[in-house]
Amino acid sequence: MFLGIRGEGASVNGVPIHVSGVAAMEQSLIAVGTSPYDRSLAHRNFDDFKRVFLRCSDIRRNGSAAIELAHVACGRTDAYFERNLKPWDFAAGILIVEEAGGSVTNYRGERVEISGNSQIIASNGRIGGFLREMLQE
Repeated sequence: MFLGIRGEGASVNGVPIHVSGVAAMEQSLIAVGTSPYDRSLAHRNFDDFKRVFLRCSDIRRNGSAAIELAHVACGRTDAYFERNLKPWDFAAGILIVEEAGGSVTNYRGERVEISGNSQIIASNGRIGGFLREMLQE
């Protein structure tokens, strides 16, 4: 069970967790989300996936934003991005990533609003800037 408490850190099954220390995009493992409830984004998403795939070590997709965020928090992946997520998909995960030492922003680098759908980039705090640049192209 993943847990994050503001100001107290994050853990899995009671063991403290931290984001990865990977700083080079070429060495990073990136998780992606396909925005399956809005298939009109498919061409744009898959263009982004290809651009990122060509610059990172590899990409993954588990199919759950909550799990993807937890994996960033514990260092299993270095970053995750997806468009058009619902608040219940990411709200708790943002706290866990931040408490594990990572960062979560929208594609413009702004704080994610949890009052509605959003795009997110969750990272170990080192890879997020590279992803934002690539997703702006």
